[in-house]
Amino acid sequence: MKKFLKWLGIAVLAILLVLVIAVLVLVNKTNGMAKKTYDVNLPKFAAANDSAALVRGAVIANSLCGGCHGGDFAGTEFFKDDATGSIPAPNITSGGRTKNYTDADWLRIIRYGVKPDKHGAMIMPSKEMGTMSNEDIAALVGYLKTIPASNKTWPDPEFTLLSKVLAGAGLFGDLYHAEIIDLQDATTKTAPEPGPTVAYGAYTVGFHGCKSCHGDNLNGKKHRTQFLLLVQILLKVVISESGRWNNLKIHYAPEQHLKAKQWM
Repeated sequence: MKKFLKWLGIAVLAILLVLVIAVLVLVNKTNGMAKKTYDVNLPKFAAANDSAALVRGAVIANSLCGGCHGGDFAGTEFFKDDATGSIPAPNITSGGRTKNYTDADWLRIIRYGVKPDKHGAMIMPSKEMGTMSNEDIAALVGYLKTIPASNKTWPDPEFTLLSKVLAGAGLFGDLYHAEIIDLQDATTKTAPEPGPTVAYGAYTVGFHGCKSCHGDNLNGKKHRTQFLLLVQILLKVVISESGRWNNLKIHYAPEQHLKAKQWM
């Protein structure tokens, strides 16, 4: 019996050691993604400022940017819960984090998912937005530069140990699109002629990110975030008796761009 307990203890310690090592590796991987820098080959680019382009830019901004950054583009809480942390969407008005952005900075973050300091922009859907034509990005940037300034501020993203482990394991999907985009592609992108055509519809579907949620054929897609939401529910059920969690606020699933209702 003593021998059995001895070996059982050794086995338990070995398992715990493996788990600790795995956690350290995954946390280090997540931290490394946040610290990584990227060099981008930017094409020549200038924001548009004519009236027709600004109207077009307003349409794009309200359909793409407002969902995360708010109707006034001054930022939102975006994603927050006690188990995984918080990821605010920053203020992108001329009074916010982008107030000193040059036209090149705007192009870099929209098309390539890279911030002016060369770090990746977390949960910035640049893989999809980057398929926009140069003309449409110029219209979007031109409009964003006209939005009234807001001094609203948001804290930096905060990840808990749990979320760093999950992110390192890839369960949050592609947190940094700079990792999956050709950052040396400086080709000029064009759009089909606007109109009720299959070509223009496909272009619109592309930069709106419909396929990232609904699948390449728009016939549905399973998301890893469903597993994450299940984990959050189970955690809440387990510790809700302690009163530590009063609300679970989920405005977006990390891999999705569609607003979800606050639930639970």
